[in-house]
Amino acid sequence: MPRINNCVFPQVLSLGADVLPEYKLQTPRIDKWTILHYSPFKAVWDWLILLLVIYTAIFTPYSAAFLLNDLEEQKRRVCGYSCSPLNVVDLMVDIMFIVDILINFRTTYVNSNEEVVSHPAKIAIHYFKGWFLIDMVAAIPFDLLIFGSGSDEVRTEKWRLVNKQ
Repeated sequence: MPRINNCVFPQVLSLGADVLPEYKLQTPRIDKWTILHYSPFKAVWDWLILLLVIYTAIFTPYSAAFLLNDLEEQKRRVCGYSCSPLNVVDLMVDIMFIVDILINFRTTYVNSNEEVVSHPAKIAIHYFKGWFLIDMVAAIPFDLLIFGSGSDEVRTEKWRLVNKQ
């Protein structure tokens, strides 16, 4: 149990030089648009993305099970994709996931030698080898693709292209 009166607990929370990793104590040389992986902005951004992932994990199955029906499809055809506020929220979530990919291309990382890598090309290669494919698949707005493929205009255009051949 931490001793609050004897100042053991506040020392742990202070994150002094003896607790922080060495790379956090050094002043890194980074480009203008590079984001430090331990910056407050990146921490807040990661929490926001986590909340959006949780929202997507809960709402997507709910929407597929209870909200998709013929009445909703007819309503979409009449007033478009932006008819429902939930569709607009989903679009904003998709945009945030795409922005997250762009941010990850500019975020530093720690290599195996415990050095902060801030060179943009090395960051990009590291991201491509790691999470890029997973993030890209997660960021594809499948609801927009499905909506676009189900519209009358797209079907008519596809029919014209097939008949020309």
